[in-house]
Amino acid sequence: MNMLPRSYILRDNGQVEPCDNMVTHAAWLKDPHNRIVESVAVPFGDMTEAVLITTIFLGWDLSYGEGDPELFETFVEKPGEKKTIHSRYATLVEAQAGHAGIVEEVTRSVKHEKVPDPDCPDCYGNGEVINGFGMEVRCECTL
Repeated sequence: MNMLPRSYILRDNGQVEPCDNMVTHAAWLKDPHNRIVESVAVPFGDMTEAVLITTIFLGWDLSYGEGDPELFETFVEKPGEKKTIHSRYATLVEAQAGHAGIVEEVTRSVKHEKVPDPDCPDCYGNGEVINGFGMEVRCECTL
């Protein structure tokens, strides 16, 4: 039976490489710099708090052999709340693009620029809605 390797290492050139040696893999994973692809803090509210968006290399394929590999993951953390896994990716390029898109979406969601529209069907004029990250944010009518 030919089994696919379950553990991987991300090389400096961005290539993912299978790693069958558990000692080598564990030593590589021990250094967090090997795993963090990107991490961005987006300020919100009174600007003293921030939403943290982090994309990491997992080191294992979490697809369990079904569909595309899931080797990278982006999660979103709001202070005082449990982190939310937002997306998983097969390649470094996909992970970087996905991370940038989530940062853009969260940044857009937390902006405070306009007065709420009293006729808005989404927020009914109070200017706040719950977005896909479970955060109370400014409604589109205020952006």
